[in-house]
Amino acid sequence: MKDYNIYKDYLLLNSKIQDNYCDFIKKFPISFKTIEWYLRLYESVGIHEVERIFFNRKSRFKKYSLNVTRILFNFFYSKNKKRAIVNIPRMNKIQSDTKEFLEIKGITCTEFSKGYNILDSLIGNSLFKLGLYDNLKHFPFNDDYDENFWINFEYNLNKLIINYSHLFNKLNFKIVVTQDLHTETGFLVSKIMKLLKLPSLEFAHAFTQDRHLVTILPINGDYSILWSEYLQEKILTVCTLKEKPKLINFGYPNVFGNNIILEKKHFLLLFPGLQGRTTSERKIIYNKWIDLYNNINSFDEPVNIVVRCHPGDSTFETNKIRFSYSSCISNKSLESDLMNSFFVLGGATTVLVDAFQNKIPCFQITDFDPENLIFPIKRFSLEEFFKLNFNSFFNFKAWSYNYNNPKRFNYNKYFNFLNKQI
Repeated sequence: MKDYNIYKDYLLLNSKIQDNYCDFIKKFPISFKTIEWYLRLYESVGIHEVERIFFNRKSRFKKYSLNVTRILFNFFYSKNKKRAIVNIPRMNKIQSDTKEFLEIKGITCTEFSKGYNILDSLIGNSLFKLGLYDNLKHFPFNDDYDENFWINFEYNLNKLIINYSHLFNKLNFKIVVTQDLHTETGFLVSKIMKLLKLPSLEFAHAFTQDRHLVTILPINGDYSILWSEYLQEKILTVCTLKEKPKLINFGYPNVFGNNIILEKKHFLLLFPGLQGRTTSERKIIYNKWIDLYNNINSFDEPVNIVVRCHPGDSTFETNKIRFSYSSCISNKSLESDLMNSFFVLGGATTVLVDAFQNKIPCFQITDFDPENLIFPIKRFSLEEFFKLNFNSFFNFKAWSYNYNNPKRFNYNKYFNFLNKQI
């Protein structure tokens, strides 16, 4: 199959956004940046994905808890400590090491360990009250938008940014390190930090998983920390002159080398994330995955198949997999599953990137995700894969790559960089 050119398509999407929303961008620049993530999803994936995310975030943010107010109130009247928000759960070691580094520098993170989630909910609740999540019908999909709503929304957004800057200042935040500055609440966090002239850093995703780079570009924070030289090189070809100095690469962060297991215990089969798919697409992918599972399960020798679903996916099909294959569903950490796997099979997922980086053989099935990963992982359509005639797990175990691993994460460079920011 012909590979999808995500970088070329990103430039086409940029032109489309500028053409379709030129009038809106001029009139409501802050509103546009707040909803830009949704606009890009709409133009690249479709209305079903926008509605899904709107519904999920609306449901989450309207459940604003008084406990949030209590926690913030306690911080208001605690000692005037320097504080940081560190929220990079996909990279547990870097997250813990970053917190430890900042604590040594006198900037506390541990007492506000869920700080980003609290502030994210707080800002999201403010957007909920402003009517954003109840006004999907007013979303500017074309020139026929509710101008009065957006006039009020733009005005209130500017007030919101100023008010939250007072809160951030009162809480004495000095830096934000997260993976979330591309969302509507994340953009507002980056805007607040800029108003206070404080640094905000975003760890971008491992590879160009999203078809139109909405989790990487445009860069809202001060810096975007990428995972590989190859990805950095590609992103540099499509980002703006203003964004280019913001791109930084310290190497690949997810390395589980301290837990190498010589005798692998299972075959890891990944169920693809279906969050952004139409109903018909989900059904097709679901049925193809069942065919794949049955094919793998038909081998003569007994083997333990472990299935991992995307943790953030709550679609009907994914939940059906969790129920129907409950005996195979993993309840372990990603690190444990990978280190015990002799082979990994899935779509364009970071788990394959992690597997390859740790010298665990793996294939990508392009029926699930056609996008290229940032490593030379073998790619097959399901039809091509079946033609390989793997009739034994020993065939998989014998598979190997000529590994040419990228540089591992350089903690010294990262901490030197972090030190300059604070």
